Amino acid sequence: MGSINYYGRFVNEMHKLRGPLDKFGSGAVNKKKHFKVLKKILNSELLLTHFDPSLPIVVTADASNYGVGAIISHKFSNGNEKVIERPCLSVCSAKFHKLLYGRSFILRTDHKPLLAIFGSKKGIKKCFQHPLQRWALLLANYNFKIEFVKTDKMGLADTLSRLMQDKDQQEDKVIALVQKSDCSDYVSDQTASEESLKYVLNVLIEESSLDAEVIKSETNKDSELLLIKSWPKNQQTKRSNFGRIVVKT
Repeated sequence: MGSINYYGRFVNEMHKLRGPLDKFGSGAVNKKKHFKVLKKILNSELLLTHFDPSLPIVVTADASNYGVGAIISHKFSNGNEKVIERPCLSVCSAKFHKLLYGRSFILRTDHKPLLAIFGSKKGIKKCFQHPLQRWALLLANYNFKIEFVKTDKMGLADTLSRLMQDKDQQEDKVIALVQKSDCSDYVSDQTASEESLKYVLNVLIEESSLDAEVIKSETNKDSELLLIKSWPKNQQTKRSNFGRIVVKT
C-alpha cells in the first residue's frame, strides 16, 4: 500500500482504483479485482523512463530483515520522479555502475546514521566496523550526495526489500569446495585447492563490475603474474623468485 500511495501522485488511474480498497463494506471480490490491477500498474512500464544523462539521478536504497531493494530514477524539472531500473539486490552499485560512474547523483536512505558514515567529508573513521569501512571505500569511487528521507517516501525501494519475505531462504553461496581426502594424498588436496580457488574467483568476478576479458588482458601484461601462469612447467627455476622476503625499514 505504501507503493500505491507513493506512485499515485504520478499515475492518475491509481487514485481511482485505490478508493474501493478504503471503502468500508466493499465486496471482497471487488477489492481483489482492484488490487490486482494496481499490482499490474506497479509492474508495468508506466513507472519507467529512459535514461537521460542530462537529468539529475537519484538512487534510493532500503534494507529489511529479508533483503535489500534499490531503485534508480530521474528527477524532472516539474518535481516528478520516474524509475529507470528497480532491481532487488544486495549491492546496488554493481547493478547501476554503468549509469552512475563518472556522474554526480543523490543517494537516498531512511537510516540517519548512514549520513555520518558515508556523508562525511573528513574521511572514514577508524572506529567503524570493517564492513562499513569496505563499503565506504567502495562508494568513494562515486560522486554522490547522501540524503535522508522518511520511510513512507522511499517508494518501491521499501517494497523491493521485503519481496523475499515469503520466499524460501537459499543457502549461503559456497566460497570453498570441501573435499574429504587422505592428508597424504597431495594430488587430491592440490586439485581441491585449485578448484576452490577457481570457484571463488568466478563468484567474485560475477558479482563485481570487473570484466573477465579485461582481467585476462591485464594479467598477460604483468611480468610476475606471467611467471605464476607458467609455474607448473618449470617449478625449480621460478621458485627462487617468490622465496624472497623484503623488509623495509
